[in-house]
Amino acid sequence: MDKQDIIKKLNKSINSKFLEDINKRGLFDAVSHWDKKASHFDKKKFDTKDEQTYVKSIFDYIDSRISIKSDYSFLDVGAGTGILSIPLGNLSHKVTALDPSKNMLDILKTKSEETNACKYITLINKRWREAELEKDYQIHDIAIAHRSLGMISLDSKMNSDFNDAIMKLHNSAKKAVFIFFPGISDINTIISENLDYSKGKREAFSDFEVSGDGIYNFVYTLGFYPRVDYIEIENIEHFNNVDEAVQKYMKYWKLDAKDDYSLVLDVLKQQRILDDDGYVFDNKKRIKILWWKK
Repeated sequence: MDKQDIIKKLNKSINSKFLEDINKRGLFDAVSHWDKKASHFDKKKFDTKDEQTYVKSIFDYIDSRISIKSDYSFLDVGAGTGILSIPLGNLSHKVTALDPSKNMLDILKTKSEETNACKYITLINKRWREAELEKDYQIHDIAIAHRSLGMISLDSKMNSDFNDAIMKLHNSAKKAVFIFFPGISDINTIISENLDYSKGKREAFSDFEVSGDGIYNFVYTLGFYPRVDYIEIENIEHFNNVDEAVQKYMKYWKLDAKDDYSLVLDVLKQQRILDDDGYVFDNKKRIKILWWKK
């Protein structure tokens, strides 16, 4: 079996696993899904301490690997409401923010106009698989897929092609490519390990969400020799009381039984800290990063 045959085989396997995952979740239209979620994302502020800590951790990591220059440009693929694009624009970096969700980009535009970031950000409302280099956007110094690799692999018919998505990221960068996978928090890890999914509760975190299962081997086979790192993000959550916190996680995991309440309560008790403002939970997240230089 030659290299191209191996690439095709790996791509088929990853695509199949990913599509099985999103079908379980009932995700049949990614654009519609994120358009509906946009209003929820709009509630998240970019000037909160936790958000600033998260973004700083991401930027510090990138800078530690490639030494970001003041004139570096960034391609943010699957930009969402601008969690990375807006801070980059505020630092006067030229940014192209691409996302298939118009509602997400509308929020990004509104938020960026509140600062000088809008002067540096170009918005593209397209699916990554449909965007064309030179026609829709230019090559950038750094290409980033921040918690978006699965989504950007999809076409309009919800067929995925990780080979196409990753090759486009590679060909769109001069210096380096960074892929960030969604992290899982300490609290959600424990809850996930103890839930009975046969009762119709929320599915456990998939390998794609947590570890990018199979992606490293695939990128390596493409010949890009990626490196894998992890960063730990502090995520402090504040609640008025323990019940408020339990209800938050019950809703997230689609739980309603008394025994589930007890499960979540026990997990939160392990993490509880009481300060002057109420209950605080230290809910750390570990983020996996796959990156390579050009």
